[in-house]
Amino acid sequence: MSPMISVIIPVYNADMYLSDCIESLLRQSFVDIEVILINDGSRDDSGNICQSYAEKDSRIIYLEQENKGVSEARNAGLNIARGRFVVFVDADDWMDSHGLQVLLDEYKLHEADLVVANMSFVEGNHSRCIEVFDRPFTTDDPEWINRYQMACIGYGYNPNPGTKYNITGLGSMGNKLYVRTIIEDNGLRFDPYTLGSYEDNLFVLHYLECCKRVSFIPETIYFYRKVDDSNSRGYKESFLEISERIFERIIEFIRHYKLSCEDDFNKAFNMFVIRRLDESLYSYYFAKQNKHSFIVRLKQLNALIRCEPYKSSIEQVDYKLLNPKNHKITWATARMKSAFLIWCSFRLRLLARKLFTFRRNK
Repeated sequence: MSPMISVIIPVYNADMYLSDCIESLLRQSFVDIEVILINDGSRDDSGNICQSYAEKDSRIIYLEQENKGVSEARNAGLNIARGRFVVFVDADDWMDSHGLQVLLDEYKLHEADLVVANMSFVEGNHSRCIEVFDRPFTTDDPEWINRYQMACIGYGYNPNPGTKYNITGLGSMGNKLYVRTIIEDNGLRFDPYTLGSYEDNLFVLHYLECCKRVSFIPETIYFYRKVDDSNSRGYKESFLEISERIFERIIEFIRHYKLSCEDDFNKAFNMFVIRRLDESLYSYYFAKQNKHSFIVRLKQLNALIRCEPYKSSIEQVDYKLLNPKNHKITWATARMKSAFLIWCSFRLRLLARKLFTFRRNK
């Protein structure tokens, strides 16, 4: 007999936290599950940990593949999943012991195509709840679902924001219950084209396109652990290429599905472009590991803000919706078409952050 819920966990060099993740699922109050572990070519002890748990509990299915990235790992899990529902968990995160039951109970109440819950962002000994929306609800309003999709692209369009500007939680994978027949009937899979970035948001975008009803419950069921290796502001040599690929996929989505409301979705896209521009300052242009000379990097940045889609987004974005303030600062200096001014404001922001951290730790 097939299990009710398939939990898919891509695993790559996660031996420090993997046992916590798996144990949180084996301790679930809802037990009719299968846990699919996909070892994506790990070079640490992750494979042995997965194998050990698979030998102890028949609900665990263990797969190995050469390193292909998180998208292909999740796809491998989807290819063999048997559950009526699917939940995705990352190997360094964990779930509340009642998390699966809470998601399933909400589905039974409203038969929503997507059930969303709150999540908690954990860094060291500190944690904070990510309130995805401001209240519990169930909706089958297509305009609301459109707004949700827009918010996955540009956070300022959240239809029921739990806080003024939400990014995390809208397009995240782990705080949601998916219906597997919707995934299979529509041929949905994770897109490896974006090289392991933004693949979760793209999946949610396309899944929402197939949804007629969405439910939200305010319980915190998923715990996202921020670790150094997954720090989004570490140096990425391929950051600009990844951005271009993500832009391509979002533009394709809008043109294919949203021509009737293209202008609205383009506004959300503009916000996303400014966000990626701001992140590029940390992850590429002014990262210490960047081997290009300072002058070369300034020339590259000057060229970037003059090319598409950056040029149009800088000109057209609704700056009032930009947040955090860093994005407004980056936008304002980019409008002046001066990479040097962008760098000066960036350095001031770093200095302000150091002063704030120093005072907080005193």
